[in-house]
This record gives sequence, C-alpha cells and structure tokens, in this order.
Amino acid sequence: MLDLIFFDPLIYCALIIIPFFFVIVQYIPFRKFSAGTGISASYKNICRFEESLSEHQLVSCVMVTRGDMDLIYASYSSFKSQSWKNCELVIVCDNVGDELRSLADEDCGKIRLVEVQNGAFTLGDLRNLSVARARGEFICQWDDDDLYDPDRISISMKVLIESSVEAVFLCRWLMWWEKRGLLSISPSRIWEGSLFARKSAISIYPSIAKGEDSVVTDWITKYYSISLIDYPQLYCYRVTGQNTWTINHFEQLFGNSSKAFKADEFITVFKLPCFQFAYLDKTGKQMSVPVTYSR
Repeated sequence: MLDLIFFDPLIYCALIIIPFFFVIVQYIPFRKFSAGTGISASYKNICRFEESLSEHQLVSCVMVTRGDMDLIYASYSSFKSQSWKNCELVIVCDNVGDELRSLADEDCGKIRLVEVQNGAFTLGDLRNLSVARARGEFICQWDDDDLYDPDRISISMKVLIESSVEAVFLCRWLMWWEKRGLLSISPSRIWEGSLFARKSAISIYPSIAKGEDSVVTDWITKYYSISLIDYPQLYCYRVTGQNTWTINHFEQLFGNSSKAFKADEFITVFKLPCFQFAYLDKTGKQMSVPVTYSR
C-alpha cells in the first residue's frame, strides 16, 4: 500500500506538538533475527532525523561495474550525497575507460579504482576483490545501476548499532523497470544487494557468475544475528537490461510486488530523495525525469 512508502501515521511518524509548531518525526522500523534460528524479535524503530552517530568508523562502499558511465554517474552522485561522510567508494572494473579514470583521479580522496583484466574473473571473484581492497570496518554493497537515499549509510549504521548485530539488510525496496513503465515496492524477503555489514562477518564469495551474494547472505544469517529494515525508499533497484538475471526473473518479481504504483503516482514517487540523481548526463548535469511511459 502506498502509505508504507510515505508517512503512515501509525508506523513511520509521530506528530509532536510544540507551541506554534507541528513537527513530523519520521521513524524507521526494523526487526532483529538471531543467528541460524530465523527467530525474530518484535519490530523496533529508530528516528530518521535523530542526532548522527560519531562518524569515526570508515564505511567502504563496494561497487563492481562493467564501466557504463551513464550508470556510474548516478550511483556515484548518490554516494557523494550520503549524510555519513566518512566513507570511501571502492570501484572494481574490468572495462575501465578514460571517463572513469578521470572521475577517480578527480576524487582520489574518496574513490579507489581497481582495474582488472576484462573477462578474466567471475562476479564472485570481483566482489571478493572489492572487499579485499576496502579499508573500512564496515562494508556496504553499492551496485552501479541502482539509486540510494542520502541516509542509506547513516540509517543502516544506526540500526546495526541499535540492535547489536553484525549485518543489516532491507526486507523491501523500490523496483523500477523504466523501459516497461513499471514502478513497485518489492515482495518482502532478505534483499542481498542491500547488504551493510561488518567486514569481519562477510565470507568469501563463490567464484560464480550470479547468485554469489545469496551464498554470502546465507552464511551471514546462519552464523550472525542480523536486522531487517522495512523502509523501501532507502534503495531503488533498477532493471536496466544489463542486470545479471533474466527478464523472466524480473517479471516474476514485479508480478509479486507488495505495491505496484499507478502511472499517476509516479510523479510523487520520483520526489523521493533516492531519485534525485536518476537522470544525469555525462557531465553530471541533472536532466528532467520523465513521468509518462509508453506501454
């Protein structure tokens, strides 16, 4: 239902009355699961806008990419907009072009570019390399074709610390299939791509071309406690035509979505912060977001 992505007064918000002012306080619900048992505690909440934690912990956002700059610019801009400032972006690429090298050189304080031989490694191998090159105590998967809320890192860290777990995931996220004009909230499950975890909790990815993150997620849930965040607007998963999985896979996901937005709702959803960098040209300039689609 649409309320779950915006301001449900029973779940996400409290109205605080201060003389002459009404203040909306937005809450993030999450649930903790014990290692290997599947047993969960009841939902808890954190306040999205409470004072930030100390940022002495370095977070390494790890990106594996084929070097498509149209995708990288949006993902990089989402990274730069993060409210958690003590972070680095580790980019592992097997098809590095001049534009990507230039971007890494311009922001060498934040970007660590790792070049590898084209076609020599599986996706699992490349993810292992990205984690190995990360300097932070915390790892945040940062895929090049997806979009992120500016508080993705901050909220993930708050939930991890508040619930005393080793990893957090989203149990729902936004899904956007632009070419088909589809925009939905996903079914509820552990979404592997939303991984935020202590580096020490991440096992070795298997050397396979797809499904590698499911293996690592299974390992984490077996041996460590995790928390699942139910706040879909933190992450928008995009179907671009360059994804690992097949068309049939995405058709099933959209068919089972917990909320399918209607065309006249798109303009409201596109106002969410995670969409602010959805359309950038190759100079990084913002372009207008189309709100109508042909089906």
